[in-house]
Order: sequence, then structure tokens, then C-alpha cells
Amino acid sequence: MPLLCTPAGEAGFLPRRGSEPLGGDGLPGAPAVVLPPDGVLLLCPGRQDEAAITDGRLADLAASVVTSSGSPAASDTADRVCAAAAEWLARGHRGETMALAVHRLPEPAADWSMEFPAVPQALTGLRPGLRGWLDDLGADSADKADVELAVWEAAVNAAVHGRPSQGAGAVSVQAGLDGAGNALIRVTDEGRWQLVDSGDSGRGLAGGRGLSVISQVTDEVSIAPSPAGTTVMMRRRLRHPVSVSPAPA
Repeated sequence: MPLLCTPAGEAGFLPRRGSEPLGGDGLPGAPAVVLPPDGVLLLCPGRQDEAAITDGRLADLAASVVTSSGSPAASDTADRVCAAAAEWLARGHRGETMALAVHRLPEPAADWSMEFPAVPQALTGLRPGLRGWLDDLGADSADKADVELAVWEAAVNAAVHGRPSQGAGAVSVQAGLDGAGNALIRVTDEGRWQLVDSGDSGRGLAGGRGLSVISQVTDEVSIAPSPAGTTVMMRRRLRHPVSVSPAPA
């Protein structure tokens, strides 16, 4: 009987469904359950003792493997479930044992963006918004801390230094993933970077560190000035596999 494990660690066997034999004229019935994102479906075909398989121990074992995978998109989850199930089945059964598993990867994380006036006081929602996006990716604590720090420094620099000749201007932050699953963030302002008085409140927020800190906590950083403004691009490798979607163009 098929065993379904959810990302929350709930596991249960799906009910039997009759169908036409292979090669028959009848159409198979509609599936009873849709495998949820990050769910695992385990099959143990063969002549194993069904009573032993369905007594709950195998379900508990599979659920523990799924919940201990670390990242929702861990590429070896199905292999680990199969290996654990096959080892467990082999302990009490003679002859061949077989385990098949399929793992539905989570949906690609959506891109995240924010735009705010080019004044340091407008950055209050930056860290919470960015942290929420990183949480959705399943990023670990080190990744989150470094990405947050890099983006904060770039955004403060843009708000303090990237001012247009007239008006306050605006700063935009775009975060996404590149084709390899790396975090790719662009911070763009509408002006040319300018020196400010040492008493400017933004200097205290930036801590005087700025680009040197960004280069230490990212794998790649570049600055692209243009007549319309300046863009800081930052790339950071994440420490686990992720489902990717196109990064901001």
C-alpha cells in the first residue's frame, strides 16, 4: 500500500483503489490524493508481509526521515527514505525487498521586492521583509544573517549617498534566485552617490562600513552606475539546494 508522508511529519497509508489490469480497455480511476509540495510517497512492492508494513512502525520511520532532511528541497530525501525503508524491511523478511519513493520538491520561492524613499528612516520594513523571504527559502541562520547584513548596508548607502540632484528619490530592493539557486539581490537608487556631512543620521546607520562589509559576506558584489542611478548587485551561495525561479532581470 502506498505510504504518504507530509512535510509536517504526518504519515499514513492511502486506501486501495481498484483499476483495470494493465492493457485493459478501462481507464484508471482518478488519483485519490495529490502529493503535496515537499511530500514523499513510498511504495514497497513485492511479497513483504503487509501486516508488518502497515503496523505503524514503517510510517513512523519514513516520517522521521522526511522531517530530519534539513532543507525542504533536500535533493537526497527520496534516497534516504528508500534506504531507511529497505533496511527496515530486510530485518524481518527473507528474500528480496524493494522500496520506491518519490519526493515532490517545494514550489519555487517567489521573488521579493521593496521600494522606499531615499531616506534612512524609511528602511524600517527592510529587514523583516527580507527575513521572511529567506525563511520561505529555508535558508539557514548564517545565510540569513549575512544576506540581511549585506542588503542593509547597500540600502543604507543608497539612501544616504544615492540622492538625485532634486528631490529625495527612491531606493528599490529586488531579491530572487539565479539559475544555480544562489541568492541574487539588486539595490537600485535614482541618483549619484554623494558625500554627506558626518552628522547625517545615515552615517550612524551604515556604521561607516558599507561596501567593505558587503564584500565580506557575499560571494560577488558589483556596482553599476548610470545616468539614471546606481545599482549594487550582490550574489550569495546558499548552503542547501533550493527550487529556483528566474531572478529579477
